[in-house]
Amino acid sequence: MTGHQLTIEDRQTEIEALHREIFGEKQEKPQAPPKDPGPHLELSDRELIDRAHRARNGAKFAKLWRGDWQGDYPSQSEATAALLNALVFYCGPDLARVDRLFRQSGLMRKKWDRPQTGSTWGNLEIHKAVARATEFYTLRQTASPKVVPAQEDPRPGPQTAAPTKPALNPITAKDLAAKTFAPPRWAIPDLFPEGLIILAGKPKAGKSWLALNVAVAVASGSVALGKIQVDRGGVLYLALEDSERRLQERLSKIITFDSFPEDLHFLTARDFPPLHKGGLEALAGC
Repeated sequence: MTGHQLTIEDRQTEIEALHREIFGEKQEKPQAPPKDPGPHLELSDRELIDRAHRARNGAKFAKLWRGDWQGDYPSQSEATAALLNALVFYCGPDLARVDRLFRQSGLMRKKWDRPQTGSTWGNLEIHKAVARATEFYTLRQTASPKVVPAQEDPRPGPQTAAPTKPALNPITAKDLAAKTFAPPRWAIPDLFPEGLIILAGKPKAGKSWLALNVAVAVASGSVALGKIQVDRGGVLYLALEDSERRLQERLSKIITFDSFPEDLHFLTARDFPPLHKGGLEALAGC
């Protein structure tokens, strides 16, 4: 047709200008940034997880933490997103802490560390959860107790007696020589005596595996460390950095399922309160 353009040209700029002229500029609704995390960051990992379990939706969190997602979510990936939402709420935008806690959950799997888009699948999922967050958990601030100065009693009274020094009661060498002591008891002869011991080492040196091996050996009265026969006894293993799923996986690499000892008992961070919040009393009652 005479006088008409015969070719197709790129006119995106002109189209956008016409759109603005007719409809005006597109107004983006500003999204409020998440509230800054409060003093909850001073809590330990165990205390944070304990608070999540005791929250109103604690039962839902507990199932996700155990890795029990079937029936509640269409896929494990969606369950992972839900758990990350909860962890970000409690941890704030502390990516390293969210990653550390998620690795202790029952939803942890090999896919978490799979390389993806210059990062890992797990790291990208954490960033998505942080982007979805609209608020973070904060501790309730309680008013400091009012200090009321004690009133001096003008009336004369008895003087407070000076504290007495504790009396020393030394033992003579002769009396010490006459004493008879029961032989020491050993969890592992010549290695793990009765009482408090500290098993220390570098990270990832195998301390947890060693402790689990000893626990299984004592609970079953079998051989520890591959060569030392031990006496049988009850064992309470506080697995405060493990989930039940992870414990099961580790045990299955040491012994078969049908030989799990009945005298070996476990408590995870979900079920064991912090020491200063009743943990010591609970242990004393065992």
